[in-house]
Amino acid sequence: MNKLSTTTEKIELSSYISKWNSEEVSGMLSQLGLGYLAKSFISQNINGYDLCYLNHDILKNELKIVSFHERNLLLKGISEHQLNQSK
Repeated sequence: MNKLSTTTEKIELSSYISKWNSEEVSGMLSQLGLGYLAKSFISQNINGYDLCYLNHDILKNELKIVSFHERNLLLKGISEHQLNQSK
């Protein structure tokens, strides 16, 4: 398990991203420096299973993440977690 530090608490993540709850997703966002997006992800009940299906279009049009850099950073972080779980 990975320990992620958020502004209020430490969250332990399951190694399987698809099993993450919205709090674990929030922890990953914080780790990536995108913690300010956590409230939006939690309010929309985005869990680890949902993360596996996100793409640039969904992030931009449905989740209103306008910055290409932020979308790219998030998708790269998701991919890295998925690669690590397969090891």
